[in-house]
Amino acid sequence: GTPTTPTPDETLPSQIANVNFVNNKYSILKNEINYMNDYYQEHKEERKIYDKNYAKANKVRIAEYQRGYYEEKLKEKKEYDKQYFEKNRTKIYQRIKNKYDTDEIYRFKLKVRNAIRMSFRRKGKYKNKSTEEILGCTFKKLYQHLLESYKKIMVKNGMA
Repeated sequence: GTPTTPTPDETLPSQIANVNFVNNKYSILKNEINYMNDYYQEHKEERKIYDKNYAKANKVRIAEYQRGYYEEKLKEKKEYDKQYFEKNRTKIYQRIKNKYDTDEIYRFKLKVRNAIRMSFRRKGKYKNKSTEEILGCTFKKLYQHLLESYKKIMVKNGMA
């Protein structure tokens, strides 16, 4: 027995049956998805509580999984980021320049960071903490404090 090749008339019913199977499988999947969406909407609050409790009970396990996933995908992400930057360089720089020109706090942050970094450099040292940790307050609080101090000095000297 050598296998015989089916004639076109013989393969047509099996092709029709296959199409029907695929269509049926698609409609079953569609129904399952609809059911899952409905179920999720009806049990949203319960899921929220369950998820919160699960996250609390499995902190270490979740952290280990995330760390492993991060390390596994790090090379891919770096490559993607590099390509994205090359492709969108002008748009990225334009966004940064626009933020620098329009956002006082952002501009202040950059200038303070640079000033502190340069003062460390002049002493032959490097920053090993964030600027906010070194300052002991947020940039916004520092900005507001300096602004208030400046206003007081201006009023005191009769310049305001």
